[in-house]
Amino acid sequence: MNELLFFPKIDVLIRINYGTDTNSIRYATHRAVLANEREVIENYILRKVAPNTDYFNRTPSIMLYAGIEKRLEKNLNVFRIQNLMQNALDHKIVIDNKVKEFICQSLGSYYFDKVGDKLLELKNLLKNGFTEEQFEIKLMQLKILLNAYNENTGQNIHIRNILPKEILTLYCQLTNEQEVSIL
Repeated sequence: MNELLFFPKIDVLIRINYGTDTNSIRYATHRAVLANEREVIENYILRKVAPNTDYFNRTPSIMLYAGIEKRLEKNLNVFRIQNLMQNALDHKIVIDNKVKEFICQSLGSYYFDKVGDKLLELKNLLKNGFTEEQFEIKLMQLKILLNAYNENTGQNIHIRNILPKEILTLYCQLTNEQEVSIL
């Protein structure tokens, strides 16, 4: 094993070598590291790298800090740019998800209001008289709005669940559905 790892929070590039014969992990850094940085690096190596080797299965096992390896600086800019690009991509994904969520919430609110308006129109039809065709058109419009609401909120509300009792009776007669008591 011969790997390069970049630690962006402490801006350190390391090369890790695992010696099978000696059961040793040797690592070098592109610059001198502080004691707390070394602790972070070694903890990472023990948690993420060592389990992929025989390091814990055989004794003796050795971890050795080999010091500074200046040639690692050649690769450092590539790792910094990759990290910057990954951070930008992660940030873009978070922003895109928040925008989608905001749009869905806004559309959910919009369609909720429109469903309420359409229910009021149906009630007004009942008060003022209506033809079967008018009633069916309003019901179809209501179903379309309810489907849009469900799609944008992730819900699955059936039209029977929102119709007032007097309208539900007419709806069931028109569609030949039986009324289901809803608690």
